[in-house]
Amino acid sequence: MEKEAIAIEELVSRAAGGERSAFAEIMAEYQRPMFKFVYLRTGSKEDAEDLSQEVWLKVFEKLPTLIEPSRFRPWLFTLASNCVRDFLRRRKIRRMLGLAEAVTDDNGASLEYMPGRSPDGLDELMRKDFWTQVRRLLSKLSRREREIFLLRFLDQLTIPEISQVLGSNESSVKTHLYRALKKIKGSPFLLSLKGGVGGA
Repeated sequence: MEKEAIAIEELVSRAAGGERSAFAEIMAEYQRPMFKFVYLRTGSKEDAEDLSQEVWLKVFEKLPTLIEPSRFRPWLFTLASNCVRDFLRRRKIRRMLGLAEAVTDDNGASLEYMPGRSPDGLDELMRKDFWTQVRRLLSKLSRREREIFLLRFLDQLTIPEISQVLGSNESSVKTHLYRALKKIKGSPFLLSLKGGVGGA
Protein backbone atom coordinates (compact mmCIF):
# COMPACT_ATOMS: atom_id res chain seq x y z
CA MET A 1 0.00 0.00 0.00
CA GLU A 2 1.30 3.45 -0.88
CA LYS A 3 2.57 5.70 1.89
CA GLU A 4 0.03 8.41 1.00
CA ALA A 5 -2.88 5.96 1.23
CA ILE A 6 -1.68 4.77 4.63
CA ALA A 7 -1.45 8.37 5.83
CA ILE A 8 -5.05 9.07 4.71
CA GLU A 9 -6.27 5.93 6.45
CA GLU A 10 -4.59 7.03 9.67
CA LEU A 11 -6.16 10.48 9.39
CA VAL A 12 -9.58 8.97 8.76
CA SER A 13 -9.26 6.67 11.78
CA ARG A 14 -8.18 9.55 14.00
CA ALA A 15 -10.94 11.83 12.67
CA ALA A 16 -13.53 9.09 13.20
CA GLY A 17 -12.35 8.95 16.79
CA GLY A 18 -13.12 12.64 17.25
CA GLU A 19 -9.77 14.26 16.50
CA ARG A 20 -10.70 17.58 14.88
CA SER A 21 -7.18 18.36 13.63
CA ALA A 22 -7.21 15.10 11.65
CA PHE A 23 -10.58 16.02 10.14
CA ALA A 24 -9.20 19.43 9.17
CA GLU A 25 -6.30 17.72 7.39
CA ILE A 26 -8.71 15.49 5.48
CA MET A 27 -10.71 18.54 4.41
CA ALA A 28 -7.54 20.30 3.26
CA GLU A 29 -6.64 17.25 1.16
CA TYR A 30 -10.04 16.76 -0.48
CA GLN A 31 -11.55 20.27 -0.50
CA ARG A 32 -10.55 21.10 -4.07
CA PRO A 33 -11.53 17.79 -5.72
CA MET A 34 -14.79 17.83 -3.75
CA PHE A 35 -15.64 21.35 -4.90
CA LYS A 36 -14.78 20.46 -8.49
CA PHE A 37 -16.95 17.34 -8.32
CA VAL A 38 -19.97 19.34 -7.15
CA TYR A 39 -19.34 22.31 -9.45
CA LEU A 40 -19.12 20.10 -12.53
CA ARG A 41 -22.64 18.87 -11.83
CA THR A 42 -24.42 22.03 -10.64
CA GLY A 43 -23.01 24.76 -12.88
CA SER A 44 -22.99 27.33 -10.09
CA LYS A 45 -20.22 28.50 -7.81
CA GLU A 46 -22.70 29.47 -5.09
CA ASP A 47 -24.54 26.15 -5.24
CA ALA A 48 -21.26 24.24 -5.28
CA GLU A 49 -20.06 26.10 -2.20
CA ASP A 50 -23.31 25.40 -0.33
CA LEU A 51 -23.42 21.75 -1.34
CA SER A 52 -19.74 21.23 -0.52
CA GLN A 53 -20.41 22.48 3.00
CA GLU A 54 -23.40 20.15 3.21
CA VAL A 55 -21.24 17.22 2.13
CA TRP A 56 -18.56 17.98 4.72
CA LEU A 57 -21.19 18.22 7.45
CA LYS A 58 -22.44 14.77 6.45
CA VAL A 59 -18.88 13.46 6.42
CA PHE A 60 -18.32 14.79 9.94
CA GLU A 61 -21.55 13.20 11.16
CA LYS A 62 -21.18 9.84 9.41
CA LEU A 63 -17.41 9.29 9.56
CA PRO A 64 -17.60 7.17 12.74
CA THR A 65 -19.82 4.73 10.80
CA LEU A 66 -17.20 4.16 8.09
CA ILE A 67 -15.99 0.62 8.73
CA GLU A 68 -13.06 0.60 6.28
CA PRO A 69 -10.90 3.78 6.31
CA SER A 70 -9.20 2.52 3.13
CA ARG A 71 -12.49 3.13 1.28
CA PHE A 72 -12.78 6.75 2.38
CA ARG A 73 -12.39 8.37 -1.05
CA PRO A 74 -15.20 6.48 -2.85
CA TRP A 75 -17.32 6.80 0.31
CA LEU A 76 -16.79 10.57 0.24
CA PHE A 77 -17.78 10.85 -3.42
CA THR A 78 -20.81 8.65 -2.79
CA LEU A 79 -22.03 11.14 -0.18
CA ALA A 80 -21.33 13.99 -2.60
CA SER A 81 -23.13 12.21 -5.42
CA ASN A 82 -26.20 11.71 -3.24
CA CYS A 83 -26.22 15.37 -2.19
CA VAL A 84 -25.91 16.53 -5.80
CA ARG A 85 -28.66 14.15 -6.92
CA ASP A 86 -31.01 15.48 -4.24
CA PHE A 87 -30.14 19.06 -5.18
CA LEU A 88 -30.78 18.48 -8.89
CA ARG A 89 -34.07 16.77 -8.08
CA ARG A 90 -35.16 19.75 -5.99
CA ARG A 91 -34.08 22.15 -8.74
CA LYS A 92 -36.03 20.17 -11.33
CA ILE A 93 -39.15 20.34 -9.17
CA ARG A 94 -38.69 24.10 -8.73
CA ARG A 95 -38.47 24.50 -12.52
CA MET A 96 -41.63 22.44 -13.01
CA LEU A 97 -43.40 24.73 -10.56
CA GLY A 98 -42.05 27.80 -12.33
CA LEU A 99 -39.89 28.80 -9.37
CA ALA A 100 -36.57 28.56 -11.23
CA GLU A 101 -35.33 28.80 -14.79
CA ALA A 102 -33.57 26.00 -16.65
CA VAL A 103 -29.86 26.52 -17.27
CA THR A 104 -29.11 26.37 -21.00
CA ASP A 105 -26.43 27.55 -23.40
CA ASP A 106 -26.93 29.90 -26.38
CA ASN A 107 -28.37 27.03 -28.44
CA GLY A 108 -30.87 26.03 -25.79
CA ALA A 109 -28.95 22.89 -24.80
CA SER A 110 -29.20 21.89 -21.17
CA LEU A 111 -26.19 22.68 -19.00
CA GLU A 112 -27.44 20.57 -16.10
CA TYR A 113 -24.02 19.01 -15.65
CA MET A 114 -21.86 21.85 -16.85
CA PRO A 115 -20.83 25.13 -15.19
CA GLY A 116 -21.87 28.45 -16.59
CA ARG A 117 -19.36 30.59 -14.69
CA SER A 118 -15.81 30.12 -13.50
CA PRO A 119 -15.15 29.89 -9.76
CA ASP A 120 -11.90 31.11 -8.28
CA GLY A 121 -9.15 28.54 -8.04
CA LEU A 122 -10.00 26.18 -10.90
CA ASP A 123 -7.80 28.02 -13.41
CA GLU A 124 -7.35 26.23 -16.72
CA LEU A 125 -10.10 23.74 -15.97
CA MET A 126 -12.71 26.48 -16.17
CA ARG A 127 -11.66 28.12 -19.44
CA LYS A 128 -14.51 28.74 -21.87
CA ASP A 129 -12.91 26.72 -24.67
CA PHE A 130 -12.44 23.80 -22.27
CA TRP A 131 -16.15 23.70 -21.51
CA THR A 132 -17.09 24.13 -25.15
CA GLN A 133 -15.17 20.94 -25.91
CA VAL A 134 -16.56 19.13 -22.87
CA ARG A 135 -20.16 19.99 -23.77
CA ARG A 136 -19.60 18.80 -27.32
CA LEU A 137 -18.24 15.49 -26.05
CA LEU A 138 -20.90 14.90 -23.41
CA SER A 139 -23.78 15.65 -25.77
CA LYS A 140 -22.95 12.37 -27.53
CA LEU A 141 -23.31 10.28 -24.39
CA SER A 142 -26.23 8.82 -22.45
CA ARG A 143 -26.77 10.05 -18.88
CA ARG A 144 -25.05 6.96 -17.40
CA GLU A 145 -22.13 7.14 -19.82
CA ARG A 146 -21.74 10.85 -19.11
CA GLU A 147 -21.62 10.36 -15.34
CA ILE A 148 -19.08 7.54 -15.58
CA PHE A 149 -16.97 9.58 -18.01
CA LEU A 150 -16.94 12.53 -15.62
CA LEU A 151 -16.06 10.34 -12.64
CA ARG A 152 -13.23 8.66 -14.51
CA PHE A 153 -11.57 11.43 -16.45
CA LEU A 154 -12.46 14.65 -14.61
CA ASP A 155 -12.85 13.44 -11.03
CA GLN A 156 -10.12 10.83 -11.64
CA LEU A 157 -11.75 7.99 -9.73
CA THR A 158 -10.69 4.41 -10.41
CA ILE A 159 -13.07 1.79 -11.80
CA PRO A 160 -13.59 0.18 -8.35
CA GLU A 161 -14.25 3.61 -6.83
CA ILE A 162 -16.75 4.50 -9.55
CA SER A 163 -18.44 1.16 -8.97
CA GLN A 164 -18.85 1.98 -5.29
CA VAL A 165 -20.05 5.55 -5.90
CA LEU A 166 -22.71 4.45 -8.38
CA GLY A 167 -23.65 1.22 -6.62
CA SER A 168 -22.93 -0.72 -9.80
CA ASN A 169 -20.63 -3.65 -10.55
CA GLU A 170 -17.25 -3.02 -12.17
CA SER A 171 -18.19 -4.90 -15.33
CA SER A 172 -21.12 -2.55 -15.93
CA VAL A 173 -18.95 0.50 -15.27
CA LYS A 174 -16.33 -0.71 -17.75
CA THR A 175 -19.00 -1.42 -20.36
CA HIS A 176 -20.50 2.07 -20.10
CA LEU A 177 -17.05 3.66 -20.10
CA TYR A 178 -16.08 1.66 -23.20
CA ARG A 179 -19.27 2.78 -24.97
CA ALA A 180 -18.60 6.39 -24.02
CA LEU A 181 -15.02 6.26 -25.28
CA LYS A 182 -16.13 4.58 -28.49
CA LYS A 183 -18.65 7.37 -29.17
CA ILE A 184 -16.05 10.11 -28.80
CA LYS A 185 -13.07 8.21 -30.17
CA GLY A 186 -10.47 10.36 -31.88
CA SER A 187 -11.22 13.60 -30.05
CA PRO A 188 -7.96 15.51 -29.37
CA PHE A 189 -9.45 16.66 -26.09
CA LEU A 190 -10.20 13.07 -25.07
CA LEU A 191 -6.64 12.05 -25.87
CA SER A 192 -5.31 14.81 -23.63
CA LEU A 193 -7.57 13.66 -20.79
CA LYS A 194 -6.56 10.02 -21.13
CA GLY A 195 -2.93 10.98 -21.22
CA GLY A 196 -3.32 13.00 -18.06
CA VAL A 197 -4.95 10.38 -15.89
CA GLY A 198 -3.80 7.06 -17.28
CA GLY A 199 -5.79 4.12 -18.52
CA ALA A 200 -9.10 2.86 -17.20
